[in-house]
Amino acid sequence: MENINIFAMSSTGCLNCSEIILGNYCHKCGQKAATHRITAKHFIAHDLVHGVWHVDKGITFTLKETFTRPGYAALDYIAGKRIKYYNVFYLMLLVVGFLILAGDITGDVQPATHNNPDVANILYVLNYAARYIKYIFLAVVPLLAFNSFTLFKKLRLNYAENLIIAGFSLLGSYVIFLLSILIGKLSITLESIIGPLMMFFPILVYYQVTRGKYRLRSFIFRMLAFYGMLLTEILLLFFLAVKIYVFTKG
Repeated sequence: MENINIFAMSSTGCLNCSEIILGNYCHKCGQKAATHRITAKHFIAHDLVHGVWHVDKGITFTLKETFTRPGYAALDYIAGKRIKYYNVFYLMLLVVGFLILAGDITGDVQPATHNNPDVANILYVLNYAARYIKYIFLAVVPLLAFNSFTLFKKLRLNYAENLIIAGFSLLGSYVIFLLSILIGKLSITLESIIGPLMMFFPILVYYQVTRGKYRLRSFIFRMLAFYGMLLTEILLLFFLAVKIYVFTKG
């Protein structure tokens, strides 16, 4: 039987979906026009190193943009300029994972026992929240998106697009939080300076996003309302969790 090289690419046919290829990539499935046989040497020298390098480039570019022009980067992403960016939500998950590994935001807040039953219930919910802090970090994203969607109507962005802006805001905030934890192991003074910056990072993001849309006084008013809404939402969710715990316990 004649040996057939299954890796030989015809000049027009895609090996993945058989679609006619006119350039370097298949327009239907995205596969490269040129393929190669997988060998140990090529896998290590090209696929593995090349893949890691491209992920790294995406991560470093996204982090650079997050700290140099976060609002403008969010608008670029929304406008469709996405090829250079690593998925902001995947990157946020990675940062939250490092926060968990840092070890300073998990564990018991206090023993969930107290002579006052109301205080004991609150402590239990706090302890429960500490164990699932990574989900709480991510749950803040839709809150920020809802607040910006409500307050910044002149942007004419839908809720999903506001999620992207919230993603860049919280990515920067969480990276600052991670740095403050790591630096705090060396200097409590530096931690006290860097830590609070995470709370103000969204101001920079929304200032860039809304630049030219609102007067400064109007922007300040909306950001105060933004933080007021966020605090109210978090408190409402917390006390709702306490009420649910009391109800289910009873």
